[in-house]
Amino acid sequence: HFMHKKQKEKFDKGAKVDGKITVFGMLQRNGQVITEVILNTEGETLKTILRERIEPNATLVTDSFQGYKGIDKDGIIHESVNHANGEWTKGDFHTNGIEEFWSQLKRMIKGTHIKISRKHLQKYLDECAVRYELRNKQGEMFEIILKQVA
Repeated sequence: HFMHKKQKEKFDKGAKVDGKITVFGMLQRNGQVITEVILNTEGETLKTILRERIEPNATLVTDSFQGYKGIDKDGIIHESVNHANGEWTKGDFHTNGIEEFWSQLKRMIKGTHIKISRKHLQKYLDECAVRYELRNKQGEMFEIILKQVA
């Protein structure tokens, strides 16, 4: 799943689509968040990233963006939910976790950083990913982060 953000609102100078920087994100269910600033949202760009990071026979759950079409040919099981039609879950399949991550990222930017340059965007994405992954360990978060610095 990916996010666009208008350049004039928050980001400057980067991979742009209509003045936006494109950020790709993945969340392993109950696991790690991976984010990356990418050049475009073309299907081959997205599928290359997915092939590099997803084991064959794993299940990928996305929204209905057409760029993901055909990833199942690479041995990845692909399920999608169609948000445009009001579909948010399909059985056990949903994109709620990554949507929650994007919401947290947007709140972090709007509430703390106000504006982020393209040059440092990946660092902010990484910071938000760590915070998201530790969201259920609020009391331990500072100590965990401190151990990583030392």
